[in-house]
Amino acid sequence: MRRSDEWAGAATAAAAGIAALAVLGLALPRVPLVSMIGQLLPLLGLALLPLALGLAALRRRRRAAGVALLALGILGLTGWRFADVSAEATAAPDAGVPFTLISFNALYSNREGVSAIPALLASGADAILILEAQQFQAELPRLAQAYPYRLGCTPPEPCDTLLLSRRPPVQARQTWLGAVPAKRFAQFAFDLDGWRVTLVGAHLTKPYFDELPAIERLVLANRLRAIDGPLILVGDFNATQWSPDLRWLAKRADMRFSGFYVPTWPAAAGGFGLPIDHVLTRGATVLSLEPLPSAFGSNHRGLVARLRIP
Repeated sequence: MRRSDEWAGAATAAAAGIAALAVLGLALPRVPLVSMIGQLLPLLGLALLPLALGLAALRRRRRAAGVALLALGILGLTGWRFADVSAEATAAPDAGVPFTLISFNALYSNREGVSAIPALLASGADAILILEAQQFQAELPRLAQAYPYRLGCTPPEPCDTLLLSRRPPVQARQTWLGAVPAKRFAQFAFDLDGWRVTLVGAHLTKPYFDELPAIERLVLANRLRAIDGPLILVGDFNATQWSPDLRWLAKRADMRFSGFYVPTWPAAAGGFGLPIDHVLTRGATVLSLEPLPSAFGSNHRGLVARLRIP
């Protein structure tokens, strides 16, 4: 057997394996562990492209064309799913009130998370959501100088979900999402130049092992549906927006994702990671969405969202 035949066979086998994974992820999106494959769809599609090029270089043109079409199909499906629940791209509105928001999963085991405080304070953000915020407990007096209003991290409750605001609340509550006994739902309504705006921070359970996340999504969606006026949902959802679960959540709650693709996890992967931290809105426009300048030791990159309300 010629060496080119061996390389062509290896590339074909690799492409077939990737295709089988993609089909499995699409066919069984809610089976524990298998659902993780669906989160990787665009990466699987991208992985097929060099294999198609390799087969073309080896003059296996039909195989190359088939693999390329499969890659484009996977990427096209992911793109459609992404756009289907994203806000339409529009020019920045002239009217409305600007609002800046930061979301950051600091990671419980991270000893460097509080090093983010100077960047958070210098950001000028109107509100900050910090998840897995235990290490920030001792820094609350320092944060209170710029953010005198907070929800969460009040003894004897554990410091898990922390929401900081420059504006006082007109209504606030923090509770659990119905599955995991941790208060990972924070609802904070405030007045923004005459607009009653509701900011909701949420941290959903990883959707890979059991049915608990489905309970959380249902509870969260129903709570969001009951909120009137401009609404912002932000947090760590442990899933991509092209997953069936988050597409269902957005549609059930009548909300839209920002439309910006910002990979947040794992932080070490940079632009090759997955976007599992999100900002969704109803009655507000996300003008930009960018990562924080550093992960500050966390395995998540934080998000800086600039919005206009309404």
